[in-house]
Amino acid sequence: MRTLLTALIAFLFTTFPALADVVEPDLDRQIHCAVVFGIVAGEQKQGKPDADRFPAMDEPGKQFFVATATRLIEERKMPIEQMEPFFIARVREVQSTIAQSSNPAKALEAEYAKCLPLFALVAPDATPKGR
Repeated sequence: MRTLLTALIAFLFTTFPALADVVEPDLDRQIHCAVVFGIVAGEQKQGKPDADRFPAMDEPGKQFFVATATRLIEERKMPIEQMEPFFIARVREVQSTIAQSSNPAKALEAEYAKCLPLFALVAPDATPKGR
């Protein structure tokens, strides 16, 4: 079934290239979500309390991040050496916003929930499972 769907999507995009613009998420939103997924994966790796309330994000998060970095390189011509400082700054911004909320755990959960649907567009084979 998934192969048929993939073939149909590929056919539609090659036949009607403008459809790809509708399906591909806004790059800034995708960057934000890559950061959110990275924060969750980092908390899980550090064994922070309640980090297991999210599905395991290490591998899915990496795949989402790679797809996002690739778009940055292709669409914004970002040199690879600028990636690390760029993403570090974005992580600090999101962490600061979450920390300033009245309930940081709920704020992270809300951001995660808003970002989760992007997996189907950006890294469908890596969509997190469970929890």
